[in-house]
Amino acid sequence: MNHISKIFMILFISPYIIHAIIFFWDEFYFHYKRGLALWELIGHPIDTLSTALCLLFVQTMPFSEGALLSYCGLLILSCLSVSKDEAVHYKLCSPTEMWLHSLLFLLHPILLLLPVCIWSLRSHPFLQQFLGLSPEVVLWNYWFIWGILALTIGVLLYQLISLALFHTQAQKR
Repeated sequence: MNHISKIFMILFISPYIIHAIIFFWDEFYFHYKRGLALWELIGHPIDTLSTALCLLFVQTMPFSEGALLSYCGLLILSCLSVSKDEAVHYKLCSPTEMWLHSLLFLLHPILLLLPVCIWSLRSHPFLQQFLGLSPEVVLWNYWFIWGILALTIGVLLYQLISLALFHTQAQKR
């Protein structure tokens, strides 16, 4: 692997690692500490589903101008979805949790734009050559995005199970 390919890999993977650390800190520390209201238990899976749909789109659709425009629409809807609760969060969350949310909001469009790079590179091998990237790096990152999609679906299942458990406990009360 050449030097440019190594730098590309680091730049590509780093935001996902940073996001995962922040996300799990928020999810498993702050959410358990303050508890989640029903509207959050419903809203979070919607946010995660919007992210999963974006990733699935770039992994399964052929790259074209129309597909790119459609993806931009999905990306915008996903960004709006993940930020929809902040008008209420400021009343419920600590400053640290709000700061984590702001970092997640900054990373969200980046995490959804990075797969577009791979989507485009897979469709235009001359770009790979122009940028000095080895085809193996593009292929590896393609499979990395599938892994991110699998993790996203895992988080979605966790959120749906949490919602079901909350709903079951509420009915018992």
